[in-house]
Amino acid sequence: MSSSNKIQEGTVSIVIPVYNAATTIEKCIASLMKQSYQDIHVILVNDASTDQSVNKLSKLIDLDKRFRLLHQDINKGASAARNLGIKYGQGEFLFFLDADDWLEQNAIELLVEHAQKTNSDLVCASHIQDFDHESKQKSDGAPNYDHVFDDKQLTLYIKSYLKSPYKFTLLVHCWGKLYNLAIVKNNGLRFNETLSQLEDVNFNFQYLVYCKKVAYKWAFIYHHRISSSSQSLSTVMGKEADATQKFLIAYQAIEQFLAVHDKEKLINADKEVSHLFITTIIITLIRLCKSFLKQPSIDVFNKLTVITKSSEVAKRLPFYTPGPNESRLLFFALKTKTPIVVLLAGLLRACVLALTK
Repeated sequence: MSSSNKIQEGTVSIVIPVYNAATTIEKCIASLMKQSYQDIHVILVNDASTDQSVNKLSKLIDLDKRFRLLHQDINKGASAARNLGIKYGQGEFLFFLDADDWLEQNAIELLVEHAQKTNSDLVCASHIQDFDHESKQKSDGAPNYDHVFDDKQLTLYIKSYLKSPYKFTLLVHCWGKLYNLAIVKNNGLRFNETLSQLEDVNFNFQYLVYCKKVAYKWAFIYHHRISSSSQSLSTVMGKEADATQKFLIAYQAIEQFLAVHDKEKLINADKEVSHLFITTIIITLIRLCKSFLKQPSIDVFNKLTVITKSSEVAKRLPFYTPGPNESRLLFFALKTKTPIVVLLAGLLRACVLALTK
């Protein structure tokens, strides 16, 4: 373990929510034990797992004092687990890692060196998407070189994100980034535990309000597992009864950030956050329709109906413009406010996407 004085200077607290990760946690932990940067404090939060995760973890970390295992008696979700991890965090930096992901051997070292070299409050890096049978480097719309964003460059990147959130992804996830732990703790920043999706975006933009400098490290250091058996966003998005309201809650943090930092008014917050909101709604409808294709359900149709008839959707729809390869048909179907029309348009779009894979 680090000496007491170094804990304040270079220690990285790494927070990992763990829920039924028995098949993946060994690779995750092994990648941490092999890190070239040794000054780490790993906080594993067992979120009431029902598999062999805890038994495996106990054996893996038994002799390494840098690892600490905490427990939640009931399953509260990743946000609550991360919040508990933040509470027990110590040192200078904070890093989030998912239990089914893993790191390149020099990942933490590269991030810490870049943070110290640039005196940045947030360091982002690129990641690798690991599917069941292939891996590929994820394009995130960032420059292909080390970079420090000035205020205008960061605002323009966010403007691009608002227009194309699945292309400009640097600020979408909380994992794979190096945060300043003091900023998080001193300002009481936490994940919103009512959100089961987009909680990363909400947290990141809350954090960005307090950042003086944001840096990018051009390195593919984080392996993000995308498996048919993983609990991905696509399995959750839109299936909550109040999904539309939760999208709005998540995106409020973006509007609050822009109000403080976009002094040149490069972004029309009302218009462009509304565009992002409708983009999310359309992706949600497509995913609901994919679910309906697999197993027709009145419950899925009812959720689609709630979204279609939402006054918040109707209010923001005029600010949305479909981009290249985006569904114009669903956009026009939403304008009708007719659930069956939206369902048919969504089913058609889902079929087209399945055929083009």
